[in-house]
Amino acid sequence: SPFFFQSNNSIVTIVPAASIVLGTLFATTVNVLWNRQLTIRSSINKEVGELRLLRRALYGCFGTAQHSKRRAVALDLTSNYVKTLQLETQIDAVAYLKDIQAKRGISMNEMDELADMMHGIDGAAASRQSSVSTASSLLVSLNSHRSERVA
Repeated sequence: SPFFFQSNNSIVTIVPAASIVLGTLFATTVNVLWNRQLTIRSSINKEVGELRLLRRALYGCFGTAQHSKRRAVALDLTSNYVKTLQLETQIDAVAYLKDIQAKRGISMNEMDELADMMHGIDGAAASRQSSVSTASSLLVSLNSHRSERVA
């Protein structure tokens, strides 16, 4: 049989070779998983920092008394996004993401509704263009970080 060797010397040389191959496979797997964890952690840290900036930009967009209801809605949407972010980073995140994918698609989230608020008929685009522009670019960046993390 070609899979079995009669000589003890052949078996002795196969065992160390198999150990080296399996050790290399294990080390490569651990390295890939560690790098993925670092990428996810980096994306989360970037998201958190940009969410802080988004909160400030939302106060700029909807800072007046006449926009207080829109500001509350915008901040609620941001808070809901943070809750979603927390759920996406839990141990059972894969099941949660599959459920989201089945219900509405994984690319849809609270930030879409927030973007609509800023540019709708009653949005803030006309009066607070700088804040809206900042918030819009932060939404694009947040979506990019989320895509990297969820992928």
